[in-house]
Amino acid sequence: MSDLPTPLPTSLPTSFAAAVRHAVARSGLSLREIARHLTRYGPLSSSIATISDWQNGVGTPPRDDRGLGRVLAFERCLGVPAGDLALTLPGLSRATTARPGAGDPLTLRRAVLEREVAAGSGRSG
Repeated sequence: MSDLPTPLPTSLPTSFAAAVRHAVARSGLSLREIARHLTRYGPLSSSIATISDWQNGVGTPPRDDRGLGRVLAFERCLGVPAGDLALTLPGLSRATTARPGAGDPLTLRRAVLEREVAAGSGRSG
C-alpha cells in the first residue's frame, strides 16, 4: 500500500465546506484530534470551532498567505494532497492557481512557512 496521500475524488462537490466534510470523514479523526494535530503548525493551526465552521459553510479561511497556509497545514494533517482543499476555496480555481509563474501548492506552502518562521524569529524575509 502506498504512503502517498489519496487525492479527493473528482466527483466531490466543488464547495470548500463539502470538500472539508469529506476529507474529515475520510480521515477518521475527530475535530478534537485534528485540532490537536494542527497545534504542531503553530500560527497555522486551527481550532475545533474554526474547523467546524469550515465544514458547515459558516466561514472560510482568508485568501491571503496565512489563510492558505492554514488550509495546507489542515490538508497535511488529514493526509490530503497539497492543494486539493485549497483549490475549492471561493475565489480560487484550478485555472488561476495553475497559471505559469503562480507556483504549485507545495511551493506556496514552503513560502508561507518560511515567512511564518522568519516573522516568529524577528527576521524579515
